[in-house]
Amino acid sequence: MWKVVRMPGGDPAPWWKPVDWAEEKMHVQTELSRLWPYLNKFAARVKPYRPLDAYAHKTTVLRETERMPVAKTFFLPNQIDRIKGTYERGDLSKEIDYLTSEWSTQVATIEYEIGPAFVHEHGYSILGQDYNVYDRIDHARILTQPIVHLPRAHYCMNTHAHQFFGHWLRNATGTALLAPPDAALILHRPDAWPHAAQYTDLFELQPHDGSLFFVEQLTVYQDFAQGSDRAARYAELRKRLRRNLPSRQPSKKKVFLRRGSTGAARSIKNEDALIKWMADNDFVVTEIAGKSVAEIAADLLDAEIVVTMEGSHINHAHFLMDGDGLLLVLNPATRFNCTHFHVADALGTKTATLVVDGDKTEGFTVDIPELEQTIALALR
Repeated sequence: MWKVVRMPGGDPAPWWKPVDWAEEKMHVQTELSRLWPYLNKFAARVKPYRPLDAYAHKTTVLRETERMPVAKTFFLPNQIDRIKGTYERGDLSKEIDYLTSEWSTQVATIEYEIGPAFVHEHGYSILGQDYNVYDRIDHARILTQPIVHLPRAHYCMNTHAHQFFGHWLRNATGTALLAPPDAALILHRPDAWPHAAQYTDLFELQPHDGSLFFVEQLTVYQDFAQGSDRAARYAELRKRLRRNLPSRQPSKKKVFLRRGSTGAARSIKNEDALIKWMADNDFVVTEIAGKSVAEIAADLLDAEIVVTMEGSHINHAHFLMDGDGLLLVLNPATRFNCTHFHVADALGTKTATLVVDGDKTEGFTVDIPELEQTIALALR
């Protein structure tokens, strides 16, 4: 006869515990999913890459491809002739086309349901294919960190959002608004980006805790265009941000936002002269390094003019400055791009640009009289 023990406060129970084989199977599958990125690397050598829709159980177009008007970016007549190149892997002809075009085509926003999937801090894997993996994965974390098992979740990251804080701020947080309010949200916030956690709270987003996930049904998005739906989500994030920042009286001020030590070096050779001109013309001079989002907002909130060097730090200005204000980007001649003009268009912010000569080693020179002329041109 089996020995029966009485559990405290309960009915008699056998000394052995029945095995829930469905639960055990799911546990084994969850742990084995750690190996999918490695198995997929071997598979990639013998089979071609397959796009996401080839694996999706369900594909839903949330917004069709649309043609959008391009707001005029103000610049002096001699500027285009100064442009010498764009960012690595960029297409200079497309950048110049956008600068001079009246219309742009914004590709569709699409929702894909896939699964099961293993999600980590560099992307996600299904058995047979990796997606959004931009760099060498962290083997120690993937092989040792606990995996959170979720029946369903919505993944808000993209390849660039894993790499760059600016893409995380303007892309991933907006994609998070596509998920239902009560959905499990996967939105990684690297420790190296202290502002990410602050913006998450200010935007009223609630990502699921954890760095590794096994998701039975994962929803992912194609959501990189600056279409009408993205514009609406930018507006919602700006509203939430203002609702949660410490209350203060907005001031219609002019700001020179220094790039400082954030991101790749793009110093200004004649910065002392530029800052003197800014001070003489009632600009507030500030930078983001070492400041909380609330402290950055103290200088940038509802600014009517922001002048700054091109770079990811501009994303703070997109959300904080006056939506009807003027954003003037000092654009290096050797890596000219219109990235922030796309975003400003969706936000309704007026834009201007001044091409600056130089290089990242020696620094760039701002032609101050031309800067003054460009501001006057944009404000006519």
